[in-house]
Amino acid sequence: ASSGQLGHSVVVEEVEGETAAQIVAGDPYCDEAGENAGRVSVLRVAPFSYYHNTLLSPVPQPGALFGWDVDIQDTLLGVGSSDAATGGVKGGAVDVFDVDTYDMHPVFDHVQRLTPCSDGGPLVGVDPSFGFAVDLDGTRLAVGVPGRDGAGTVGGAVEVFRDDPIGVGFTRDGLVFAEGAPAQENFGWDVA
Repeated sequence: ASSGQLGHSVVVEEVEGETAAQIVAGDPYCDEAGENAGRVSVLRVAPFSYYHNTLLSPVPQPGALFGWDVDIQDTLLGVGSSDAATGGVKGGAVDVFDVDTYDMHPVFDHVQRLTPCSDGGPLVGVDPSFGFAVDLDGTRLAVGVPGRDGAGTVGGAVEVFRDDPIGVGFTRDGLVFAEGAPAQENFGWDVA
């Protein structure tokens, strides 16, 4: 779509042991699964060949912005949907996929959908934007939540996840706020 914004987020991952790479690009305003539902384009490139595939949210929703941010490491792909709704409440989500990269036609298996932590306290401002930023590193996943309410101010937060030791996917490991962050600080706008 002319308003899809393909390339809003981009990540490149070399395929270990091969002269190949995967390029993942978010297209959050794509209307293929509903107005502004979003999608992700995956391009696998090798000498003299390439393969292109598109990936839609496993829970397509108009306005979810699937692909707002993306990151890939080894066989894991994390895709942020900063405006996805859970139980009718807009809070954002991150979908984790396992990518089978053993041939030129990768297969994407949905592993898990992560949603914002409620931690028994104030969850969100008007729009927490969980999944606004996504970063995979080793056994960790960091998710930026720049609109999250913390101690009465919308200063933002970062939620940290680690490999689930008894299952597949990730388990919540921590919630980080900026010390003394004023309202509208947008902590978690980007993470690495």
